[in-house]
Amino acid sequence: MYYMSEIKLLSIAELMDGRTFLIPSYQRGYRWTAKEITDFLNDLYSFALKPEKKADEFYCLQPIITQKFSDEDLIEYTLAEGHIETENKNVWTVIDGQQRLTSTFILYKYLLDKKGWSAEDLMDEEGKAQFHLAYETRKESTLFLENLSTDSLDDSDIDRSHISAAYRVIDEWIRKEGRDISDAYSRKNTPNAIREVLFSLLNTPRGAAEAVGSAQFIWYEIEEAGSDSRDIEISEFLKINTGKIELTDAELLKALFLQTRNFENGEKEIKQLQIAMEWEQLENTLHQNDFWHFFYGNADKPNRIDALFELIYKADHISVYNDKIRDYIKANNKELAVKNTMFRHYYSKFDGLNGDALQTAIKSEWRKIMDAFHTLEDWYEDTKTYNYVGFLSHCNVDIAQMYIKFSLMEDTASKEDLEDFFIELIKKQLSGIVVEDGQIQATYSKNKDSIFKLLLFLNVDQQNSQYDKAAEGDDDFNGSIFKFPYDIFDSQNWNVEHIDSYTTNQLRDTNDLKEWCATAIHEMEQTSMPSVDQSRIRELYAQGSYKDIIDRIKGFFEDETEDTDSKDYIGNLTLLDERTNKSYGNSLFCTKKRIIQERDKNGTFVPRTTKWVFEKYYSGSHSSDIYWKDADKQAYQAYIVEHLGQYLTIKNTDNESMLF
Repeated sequence: MYYMSEIKLLSIAELMDGRTFLIPSYQRGYRWTAKEITDFLNDLYSFALKPEKKADEFYCLQPIITQKFSDEDLIEYTLAEGHIETENKNVWTVIDGQQRLTSTFILYKYLLDKKGWSAEDLMDEEGKAQFHLAYETRKESTLFLENLSTDSLDDSDIDRSHISAAYRVIDEWIRKEGRDISDAYSRKNTPNAIREVLFSLLNTPRGAAEAVGSAQFIWYEIEEAGSDSRDIEISEFLKINTGKIELTDAELLKALFLQTRNFENGEKEIKQLQIAMEWEQLENTLHQNDFWHFFYGNADKPNRIDALFELIYKADHISVYNDKIRDYIKANNKELAVKNTMFRHYYSKFDGLNGDALQTAIKSEWRKIMDAFHTLEDWYEDTKTYNYVGFLSHCNVDIAQMYIKFSLMEDTASKEDLEDFFIELIKKQLSGIVVEDGQIQATYSKNKDSIFKLLLFLNVDQQNSQYDKAAEGDDDFNGSIFKFPYDIFDSQNWNVEHIDSYTTNQLRDTNDLKEWCATAIHEMEQTSMPSVDQSRIRELYAQGSYKDIIDRIKGFFEDETEDTDSKDYIGNLTLLDERTNKSYGNSLFCTKKRIIQERDKNGTFVPRTTKWVFEKYYSGSHSSDIYWKDADKQAYQAYIVEHLGQYLTIKNTDNESMLF
């Protein structure tokens, strides 16, 4: 077991104090490729040339995970073998981050070499002593790195070859990509000018007002507990490096909130344990799919707790709620794509604080997280709020937008006030659906996304209506059965599809025609079609006369000309899951009905409106169960307009648009 000792930001300049990083025997040697070196240099240099940086802006490198090394005998042996000054006992084991740390070392060595500076020159001019890299078992690599220069490059073994290759890539980059970036920023593009910018960036400490900014590592320090430090060290290395998954914001934030220095004055174990237990509670709840999908839509995150931190981050950056919030959030989501944005945000809140001030800040920020979580819990528990929030989340309305509005509401605001807010947001989502002369002016080919929202909300609205009827006069009513199951809906990939996909004119391939006819013959046997007609159709099937079969079946199943255009409008559209839709193929309505019923009986979730479509709920008793005709389409559409009209854009007789 280990304890988190400290997590902080350290500039590369702060590592230039002569300390030594020990690379343990269980780690492989340096292996970064030309691409990784080039990407590293592109990022560093582009940041350095970026104009108008914020006062506290810096280039954030991925974490170095370290542990203070205290084995005196091994320190003496390792440093002496690498010809490193043994007086400096500031030695750290590198558990993770060796590759980026070594690349930084090679770059610094390259820059010193081109300046013609020795270690003494660096101390005299900059007051710095370059850090060292010592390999526990690769002593020749330690010595090679200490003396690295243009004249010492060597490809005689694999470790030296990779180090030398990186050095050469840096030199080539300076003369090619570095010049291109300089030109893009209208800066001097000579090799020496590029090297000076990089050297300045690597030597600028935190907080210094330099135009190039500073480059900073996330320093993640673990504190050994007990005498089995090497076992702890190896275990942590294996955990971090399995699959080479980098530390996420969630893992860094957990370390930031729970590090030892945050808890003093007797509160350490109590408060630290409380946050640790609450963190576990958050993660457990967020990994319940019904909870997650109701507020985060059909997207996912490797660490779902990141969503809570992002929510508070957005709330911190918006002081006034207004109509431009969506534009802000959209732009801000791009910022959140930057690695470790959340860590940097919270680190800046705690940086420079100690004692009571630090503990107060930790408690305050953690309280915000828990308040947001409890708000989501409350919304989840209330059936109608759950349904509204889930729908909006599936329309890509950011949960932060809803939470910020809620947090700005007066303390006297009622539940109805919150519902009214959700309803207004829903109207905005459905306002693109126009109803003119009773007809919804949206088609599958042009308005599929808007139709998806309309049909999804039709289901949600029916769930809420059923809830209201069942709960009437019963304050203790448990309405959880009327929650729309967003998690199942997402997992089965429900989307807009045609109710009647009887588009035989699209069938070109003989095998497709044969398959369609075989399905139609199976359904034909369940109908009242005269036996003589059925026999003739079977004969045609045996002869391969599939088009003749289609004409005969159309004549029986339809008593009017097929209206191809009507198939693309709302009256012929519903929500179907991907698997069921694939099983339909180009089937007749009655075939689809049978498949839907079988899927429903076997436990597949089927939205209420989809079941009602295939049960002819909207059409009335006069309608046949065999096919889906224009009268059915009109009745279905009329139902939608009647029940959701208040959310749609209605054009009156004067051709003026209005909301019901």
